[in-house]
Amino acid sequence: SFGSNVTYRGAIVVWMLISLIRTGIALLMWLAASNAVIGGYTKEEIISYYVVIMFAEWFLMWNPFHPIAEEIRSGYILTMLIKPLNYAKAWFAKEAGFKITAMGILSIAAVFVFIMLKILNVQINLIPGWDWLLIIPAMIAGVAISFFTTMSMVILAFWFTEVEYVNFLFWTIFTFLGGLWMPVSFLPGWLRTLNTFLPFRYELSFPVEIIFHKTGGPELWISLFMAGFWSIALWMLYKFLWKKGVKAYSAFGQ
Repeated sequence: SFGSNVTYRGAIVVWMLISLIRTGIALLMWLAASNAVIGGYTKEEIISYYVVIMFAEWFLMWNPFHPIAEEIRSGYILTMLIKPLNYAKAWFAKEAGFKITAMGILSIAAVFVFIMLKILNVQINLIPGWDWLLIIPAMIAGVAISFFTTMSMVILAFWFTEVEYVNFLFWTIFTFLGGLWMPVSFLPGWLRTLNTFLPFRYELSFPVEIIFHKTGGPELWISLFMAGFWSIALWMLYKFLWKKGVKAYSAFGQ
């Protein structure tokens, strides 16, 4: 996968440019805003948040939905089922190859971003603390939740011809509840409380909240527990759906 992505790196470059454009728009919008504290974030912290969340998205979001859906739809997955390998592990390895390649290209994007911030006279101040020790388990949980959420959704293609609407619905909800478009602290109180018990926040937002020290005390440990809970729960859901789906699957080609 690493070799393939090094050779065909255009897709990574396109996604990088999309991320940079989205982050640039957010930076320009918040630079024009007032200096009031919003959702527990100062203006400088909000600007820093959008820079950090861009890189966090690349590291934490493992979503091979479209290629797997195509393998199931076309029947190509049958060539994988007869091989002595674990299908989920195989796709995890492919995603790992993609991420390793992306890291090299992202290093170039990082230089560009910090040059842009220098021109705009914006500083990113990240203050280390003891809670940063929890970033690694939070990131591991985020990758696990992201990957097994995707695997659980795409396995529905064993029963349904078209599953893109499931992925579209997920991303519609995730952009708000996962912290991609805005910090989750911007949500109304009741929705923020509900979001603590849903998996979306732990895919992306939670590790970034730790970086900015926006969660602490009992809430930090509850969140860490929920991240571990959803990692295991979604892995078990995937295992259940995979077992049922393989038995029910019948392939057809076009």
